Amino acid sequence: MGHPYRILLIEPAPPGFHVFSKSQMPRLGLPLLGAILRERGHEVRIHLGALGPKALSRHLDCDLVGLSTTTSTALEAYRLADQFRALGKTVVIGGVHASFLPEEALEHADFAVRGEAEESFPALLDCLAKGVLPEDVPGISYRRSGEIVHNPDAPLLPDLDRYPFPDFGLITSPHPLSIRPLQTSRGCPFPCNFCSVTRMFGRKVRFRSVESVLEELRRAQAPDVFFYDDNFCAKPEYTRELLTGMLERGLKPKYFEAQVRADVTRHPDLVELMARAGCCQVYVGFESINPESLKAYDKRQSPEEIETAMEVFHKHKIRVHGMFVIGSDFDTRKTARETLRFVRRRGVDTIQFMMLTPLPGTDFFRQLEAQGRILTYDWSLYDGHHAVFLPRRMSPVRLQKTTIRAMSRFYTWREGLKAAIRMNKYQVNYRLMGWYIIRRWKWDNRGWLPRLKEISLKTQRDLLNKRLAAIRAQLDEALAGARAGLPHLQTGYQEAQRQVESYRSEAMRLAGELMSARRRDLAALEKRTEELAAAVRSIIEDEQRLGAIPMAGG
Repeated sequence: MGHPYRILLIEPAPPGFHVFSKSQMPRLGLPLLGAILRERGHEVRIHLGALGPKALSRHLDCDLVGLSTTTSTALEAYRLADQFRALGKTVVIGGVHASFLPEEALEHADFAVRGEAEESFPALLDCLAKGVLPEDVPGISYRRSGEIVHNPDAPLLPDLDRYPFPDFGLITSPHPLSIRPLQTSRGCPFPCNFCSVTRMFGRKVRFRSVESVLEELRRAQAPDVFFYDDNFCAKPEYTRELLTGMLERGLKPKYFEAQVRADVTRHPDLVELMARAGCCQVYVGFESINPESLKAYDKRQSPEEIETAMEVFHKHKIRVHGMFVIGSDFDTRKTARETLRFVRRRGVDTIQFMMLTPLPGTDFFRQLEAQGRILTYDWSLYDGHHAVFLPRRMSPVRLQKTTIRAMSRFYTWREGLKAAIRMNKYQVNYRLMGWYIIRRWKWDNRGWLPRLKEISLKTQRDLLNKRLAAIRAQLDEALAGARAGLPHLQTGYQEAQRQVESYRSEAMRLAGELMSARRRDLAALEKRTEELAAAVRSIIEDEQRLGAIPMAGG
C-alpha cells in the first residue's frame, strides 16, 4: 500500500420527500468499505444525505471522494462529483447505477467502480499512490488518453467472511441509527425482470458463515436489527442454524425485521422459529395479485401463495409489510384498486404501492428502451413514485393517479383513529405517518402531473410517427414490388397500386392529425394506425403469394 489517503465517502440524499424519507438506515456498502480502508491505514469519513455548504466546508481537507449511487440518487451524486472535482479532488463513483452506466458516471468522475468494490477500490487507491493507471484492476472504468477504458468485470467475492464488519462509527451524521442493519448473504436465485439484484450480485446466493453473523450480533448488542438480505430465508437450513444460534447464545434482539419471499411460509416451522428469535415484521415483495403480471415479472409465485403467506405470518404474530408494483403490461386502471381491496381483505398490516420502474441494468429497462416507451431519463424520478414509461393498458397519467390514490386510501387519518380506539399503537403510528408522507409528497410534486402529461404526449406522438414512417416504407416496398412483378397482370397491378396509394394517403392523413393531437385523441389514432398496419401486412402478403416481392427471410 502507498501513502494513506483522507477519504470522504458519500451516500447522496434521495430526491424529494417520499416513503423512505423517514428511514435513518444507511446502505451497508460504504460502512463496510470504510472499515476495509481504515484497516489499510486510510483516514475515512462517511457522510449520509444532503451535503450543503456548511457540511461541505468540513470535508475540504479530503484527498479523495467516493460516491455510492442508486439510480434515483445519481443526479445528486453527479452534482457533488462536479463540485469536488472543481475543488481539485479525485472523485470515484460506484454503486448499482454507476455499475450499469459507467460511461455516464465518467462524465462527472475520474474513475467508476463497477460491481462489488471491496477488492477493486483498495487496489485503485494503491495505483493512485504509485501514480499509475489502474490497468490491471478488475471492475474499474477510467479514461486513458481521452478514451474510456472498461477493465474486465471483477469476479463476485467468494468469501464474505474475509472482510471486517461494517463500521457505523465512521458516519458523521448526527442522527443515531434507530435500527442496526445487518446482512448475512448476497445474491438472489430468482430472475425477476425488473430487479437489478441478480445482475449486480449474481443468481447464486453467497452466505457469510453463521459464526461470523453471530459474532457481529454479539458485538453490536443492538435491540433492533434489520436483516438487509434480499431474501433472508433463501436457504432455510442456513436460516434455521442462524436463528437457533441466536437463541442458544442469548443474542436474540428485542425485535428484528427481514426481507423475505412469500414462499418461506412453505416452512411453517421456520416461520415459528423466526418469531421465537424476535422477528416482529417481514417485508415481502408480493409485487402483484395479477397472475399474468406475476408471470411477466418471472416472479414464480401465485396469488394463492400470497394468501397462504398472510395466514402463516399472522398465525405467528409477525406483521407483514406488503410491497406491490403497479404497471405491468397486464395491469389496467383497475389493478391498484383491486390490489387495495385484496390487502384490506387479507389484513396486510402496512403496504407499499410503487410504480413499476425500468432501472438500468434490468431486462425490463432494455425492453422498454428498445420499444421507445421510456418517457424520461431524469434519474431523480426513478424512485417508484413517478410514472416514467408508457404502460400498455393505461396511460402514464392513469398509472400515476391510481397508484397514489390507492396508497392514500390505505393510509388515512380515519384508519389511524380506528387503530387508536383499538389501542394499536403500531397501526396508529404507521397509518398517520403514511398519511402525512403521502400528503407531503403530493404537495412537493404538485407540478409533476402537468409535466407527465406533456412528456407522455410527446413520447406517444414520437412512437406513432415512427410507426407511420415504417408503414410508409412498407408501402413504398409494396408499390415497387407491384411495378416490378405484376405488370403482366394488368388488373392485379392496378388494384395493388390503387390500394397502396389509398393506404399511403391514410398514413399521411394520420401523420397530419398526429401533429395537433391531444392526449385524448391518441387512443383513436393508435387504433387507426394498427388497422392500417394490418391492412398493409395483408397487401404485402398478397404480393408475396403472387411473387411480386420476396418472402421474408427468402
